[in-house]
Amino acid sequence: MSVKQIWETEQDRQREQKIAEFFARRWKCRAEKIAGNHEIDYTFHRELTDEVTFYCECRYKDHEYGALPDVFCGLKKLHFADLQRAHGKQTRFLVRWKCGTYGWTFLQSPDAIIHGGRERSEMRNDEDREPLGIYSIHRFRTIKDEREGSAEEA
Repeated sequence: MSVKQIWETEQDRQREQKIAEFFARRWKCRAEKIAGNHEIDYTFHRELTDEVTFYCECRYKDHEYGALPDVFCGLKKLHFADLQRAHGKQTRFLVRWKCGTYGWTFLQSPDAIIHGGRERSEMRNDEDREPLGIYSIHRFRTIKDEREGSAEEA
């Protein structure tokens, strides 16, 4: 039986946690990390309940906002979001760019679906290329700095 390798580093997990905490403060929610064997990163909750208010996928981009025209997300995460939407729960796509800009959009209806990932010469294994949902950065509601703008309700 083949076991999928997880390439996520401790630095990746810390960055995702900071992104989740930033939005949790903004939306006055509690963010809970989901175990790595699930398709999505976090659940967000209102009050002190365990009931999921919405799900979130977090992504850190190692370039300035606007340096690239889009952000990708694995198709399997989109399938998870579609299933949750059928049960009345939304999934949000949370991104932080290297420059400090944060952004979010709903994880649904990508602008395109491609088969992509790492360049073939840099692939570690066959899992480095997969179907991806592509989202234009212009779809994201952006926040340039934690101190700017008003808090948005979830």
